[in-house]
Amino acid sequence: MFRVTALAVVSIIVLMFASSLLAGEHEIGVFVGDTRYDGTSALTLGAGYEYQWSATAGIGLLFEYVTGDRHIREYVFGLPFYIHPYGGLRLCVAPLYISEKEDDNTVARGAVRAGAAYAIEAGNFSITPQINFDFIHNEAYTVYGLGFGYRF
Repeated sequence: MFRVTALAVVSIIVLMFASSLLAGEHEIGVFVGDTRYDGTSALTLGAGYEYQWSATAGIGLLFEYVTGDRHIREYVFGLPFYIHPYGGLRLCVAPLYISEKEDDNTVARGAVRAGAAYAIEAGNFSITPQINFDFIHNEAYTVYGLGFGYRF
């Protein structure tokens, strides 16, 4: 777990310094939502960063903490690729690394996320309703909620 956290922190720092050399916009944000699968529900809290190098494309990092009905704790790390086709609409595809702790066992798995969001902006701040689908093996998890961001 320490290696993944260290990798995420180093990646954010590298992205921030590398991106400062290029003209672009940055956005940091937090996420509050719900993860649903097979009738179960889990509180999802997250944080993310996006570097938008053009008006239509960006890359970022995301972290989510998921805790739910079955006393499962999951940590989700991702490297999302964003497309901004029109206005506040944002489409996302991301490879994910999921570390799940159930009872005393820790399981690591990979997944793919596909999602859509629409930012409602007020100056540098935004509120973004979003829906994502995480595909793990032959299963799809639905993650939805609100993001609160700051663009600089």
